[in-house]
Amino acid sequence: GGGGGGGGGGDAASGVRGFWFDFGDRTMGKRRAGVGAFRAPFVVAYNADYEAQYDKKGRPRPSRPFNLTVVCVPTSAGRSRAIIFGGSQPETKEARRARRRQQATEGAEAAEAADKKPPSSPASLLFKLLPVWLGHLFSNRFLDSDLAFLHYQEQVVRTRGGEAAGSYFMPTQSDRCIAALRRWLSSHAPSGLPASSASGPHAGLGPLPPPIYSRDALFDHFTQHTSHCRHCQ
Repeated sequence: GGGGGGGGGGDAASGVRGFWFDFGDRTMGKRRAGVGAFRAPFVVAYNADYEAQYDKKGRPRPSRPFNLTVVCVPTSAGRSRAIIFGGSQPETKEARRARRRQQATEGAEAAEAADKKPPSSPASLLFKLLPVWLGHLFSNRFLDSDLAFLHYQEQVVRTRGGEAAGSYFMPTQSDRCIAALRRWLSSHAPSGLPASSASGPHAGLGPLPPPIYSRDALFDHFTQHTSHCRHCQ
């Protein structure tokens, strides 16, 4: 199954500058665990490691890291510009603690393997050879997998009074980060986050526009991306 974007495994430490959280999930048949952070107001970052793998002789292989940072900048009500960074990032204190906890439970051999740099996978090597425009095409398809759900769920929240906690039943650990983000918005940005094109530092996004029911309009990649990207034009 696909990996969740906000799995929970520990309490989120929250404050005006955002919060961090432990997370664990399973993606592409492999388990991973680490630390995520919401850096207010626009950045979400994940730093994790996949579960230890062993060769035919039972020796641990180097752990492959998972690092992802997404900057979501609101541009208008109901719309954001997503800027995605992959690859290695500076390890945060929380991520370092999580890695040490994982190494402590897996033993000395696994800890030694985790400190070694893993070889690049064939998929990552192939991805580096792709032209930039093709990589952007794959990224847009990845974002499309969530776009429709998020668009309509936000509309449902509006029709049910604007509070996500009262609009949806969120009982699982994987819901905790979403609930924490919604609490942060209610506490620190009750009138909405400022849009990058709005006038003034505290200008709100304004009312949410009506839902988009046309698939062509909702997934209009030319207007949303291609017309602004020199690689894809």
